[in-house]
Amino acid sequence: MKASSNGYAMTEFEPGNVAKVRAAKSAKQAPVSMKPSRGDQEDQILTVPMLAEYLLCHPSTIYRLLKNKRIPGFRVGSDWRFRRSAIDQWLNKATIATGRQ
Repeated sequence: MKASSNGYAMTEFEPGNVAKVRAAKSAKQAPVSMKPSRGDQEDQILTVPMLAEYLLCHPSTIYRLLKNKRIPGFRVGSDWRFRRSAIDQWLNKATIATGRQ
């Protein structure tokens, strides 16, 4: 049962409440967009799976780069995080250093 705006409890099966309950349930199940606005992309913090998707590689590649201290990252507890701006700088530096474009 859910409380209505007038303070009385309503059930899902009351004739007037079915549409309200369905709308509330679908709103709870709607996916939440995690995309930041364009202004926030530079300050975005990425996790290993997010970074792997961004770099189009496997997460184990990220862990191998971390082990060899070849990628900029920091720890939060036992998890790794990456600042997107630092990753973009690292990519630019790596691309220029190897001569690939």
